[in-house]
Amino acid sequence: MGKIFEQIIKVENALKSFKMIRRGHSENYSMLKFESNLMTNISNILESVTNKLYSVTGYRTLVVREPKERNIYAPYIQDRLVQQMIYSVIEPFLDKKMDNYSCACRTGKGVDYARNKCQRIMRKKTSIWYVKLDIDKYFASINHEVLRNILSKHIKDKEVIELLNKFIGNGFGEKGIPIGNLLSQLFANLYLNELDNFIRHKTATKDYVRYMDDFICFTDTKEEANEIKKQIFKFIEEKLKLSIDNRKVKLQQTKYGIVFLGHKIKPKNQILSRTKTRKLRQNIKKYIRSNMGINLHHTFTNIIPKDDTGFLKTIIAQYNSVNFNLIQKILILKALCKKFNIFLCGGKFNLKEKLWI
Repeated sequence: MGKIFEQIIKVENALKSFKMIRRGHSENYSMLKFESNLMTNISNILESVTNKLYSVTGYRTLVVREPKERNIYAPYIQDRLVQQMIYSVIEPFLDKKMDNYSCACRTGKGVDYARNKCQRIMRKKTSIWYVKLDIDKYFASINHEVLRNILSKHIKDKEVIELLNKFIGNGFGEKGIPIGNLLSQLFANLYLNELDNFIRHKTATKDYVRYMDDFICFTDTKEEANEIKKQIFKFIEEKLKLSIDNRKVKLQQTKYGIVFLGHKIKPKNQILSRTKTRKLRQNIKKYIRSNMGINLHHTFTNIIPKDDTGFLKTIIAQYNSVNFNLIQKILILKALCKKFNIFLCGGKFNLKEKLWI
């Protein structure tokens, strides 16, 4: 990749990176304090990075329990800024090195892209078997030595490698990278790019799609699918020093559908998976059990298939516009919950029905 350290420590890059991390946080107290003395703060950061004196401040740890319990490590502003400065320069180059079937945290791709890619593959008449695999505790299991070797293979600037090393293993022992770091997303994607290359060129896989550590291989026969599974298990353990989550291994014909990224995907349609449906209904019922005014939140639409999102927004708007008391709203929600399964599973929901009785 050549000499890029100078590009990272440019003032222009630092200012552009600050605008990026400021988005959505402009009223945050720490952000306002940093911005009040912006040029001095940026100058101090650039000086410490240039003189090899920069070190990661640390992380604020948050615990999230949806979709599963895990620790999120939130970096402080100065560390977020340095990460964004690095990311802005190296990400476009590293993205070109990644397999086209890798869909997570990449411009022009994402969850919908991955689901639709999977569906397009299922429509082919050839790839009629699939094996679906998931890395066990992926971010917490990434081997630092393997990661450093992969980075060194692509980035030849030693000063950049030295700077990247500060965000690898900072308080995490011999393995694991913090969820919440911008660079962690890039590291994680690049790490499994080795798996992408292996699957695409060394196995009998006909088609392939990956969203971070969740991936599916398609092939013609059950025998080929079993052989591919064995090859992947061996490569993951020996080369990447990771392990597959055996509870999530799925080997089946595509005609039965694939549960992938919260949807049950079939060649002709996509609906929310049972797990997502159940969680969504539980969220609605939390409103029912509360003792305060109840409003359905627009973020429910984030996990609804695109074709249904506008429809759900209409329902929510109707519900929130009705000026009823708490008891009446609870009765409405109970009725709505019963109808919700019909809606989520692709059935028609008549807006002309008297929802509020």
